[in-house]
Amino acid sequence: MMIDIDNIQSLEPFSMKDDVMFTKTKKGIFKATVGIDEPELELKLINPVKYFGPFGIQKHAHTVLFRVDEPQQLKKSFKKPSINMNVMKNIENIRTKTMIKTIEN
Repeated sequence: MMIDIDNIQSLEPFSMKDDVMFTKTKKGIFKATVGIDEPELELKLINPVKYFGPFGIQKHAHTVLFRVDEPQQLKKSFKKPSINMNVMKNIENIRTKTMIKTIEN
C-alpha cells in the first residue's frame, strides 16, 4: 500500500475500539499489524487507497491502523513538512512545467 502524503487527513493515537485484535476488521479499515501486535496509531485518509488482501483480492481503505517503534517521532514529522518533501514537490513542479513547455513547442 502506498499513501500520498497529501492524502493524509489525520494521524491520531488509536485506542482499542471494539477489541480490534480478536474481531473482524470493519470494511474500509486496514490493520497493518502482525500477530498479536496491537495497533497504536490511526491514519485517516482523505480518499480511500487501494491495497491487495489475501489471494490478491483488491480492497480499499480509508483508515490504516498500525504501530511503529517511535510513534511520537512519527507524529512530529507530520506536523512540520520536511525539507526533503518540499524539495521533492519543487522537483515535481519543475518536471511538470518542463513537460508542458515541451508539449507546447
